[in-house]
Amino acid sequence: MTIAGRIARTALPKPAADRLAFTLHRYRKYRELCRDSAAMRKQAAACRSLVEQVDLIRDHQIFGAIQQRNEIIGLLEMLRQNPPKYVCEIGTASGGTLFLLTQVCRPDALLLSVDLGLSFERCLVHARFASRRQKIVSVRGDSSAPETLGRVRSLLRGHPLDLLFIDGDHSYEGVKADFDNYSPLVRPGGLIVFHDIVRDFGTRYGKPTGHYTGGVPVFWEEIKTGHRTSELIEDLAQDGYGIGIVHV
Repeated sequence: MTIAGRIARTALPKPAADRLAFTLHRYRKYRELCRDSAAMRKQAAACRSLVEQVDLIRDHQIFGAIQQRNEIIGLLEMLRQNPPKYVCEIGTASGGTLFLLTQVCRPDALLLSVDLGLSFERCLVHARFASRRQKIVSVRGDSSAPETLGRVRSLLRGHPLDLLFIDGDHSYEGVKADFDNYSPLVRPGGLIVFHDIVRDFGTRYGKPTGHYTGGVPVFWEEIKTGHRTSELIEDLAQDGYGIGIVHV
């Protein structure tokens, strides 16, 4: 008999049985994610280069990275030249980009992951991406909420960010709020990275494809007028994607 079947035959009141079944379901999901994470990290460790790691993670079914190949490789190579210690990623999704960032950060780096939609199980498993001396802390919450920003400040303990990666709310108001709220945390000489600076086909041609970049390209064009920036764009005609970098 299955665990669910044994629960159903107990004398527990239905609300209590439901809570227990939900807890067991979450535990099973956590264990599955742990196994998937361990297998992925073992594969990544066997890769002969950063490029091979990117190819592995971009195609991963559980911890994939929604990135254009040459764009994310270019960013990672840039970061590897001066490895960041304090990092904040807004918008983590499946965790693929977060994992790739651990590969080019300092061995003692602190990486903060801010995402409204992260499950508790994902938070626990993403923490396993860190190498032995690194630390990953997931902050579940709306990046625009004062309490979320306060939590990030508290975790940094007065240290400025070396890298802020903005890939959360893609509305114009959302990306602007993330920049306005979190850019003051970045040290002079640090980097602020925006993902999805290229207009998607839905915006450009009225043919939505799922590669939604929203108001990010509009905000990026505004930011470029007052800051020193660079871009990593695989193809100007592509459907979304694109990485924009503000050199603080």
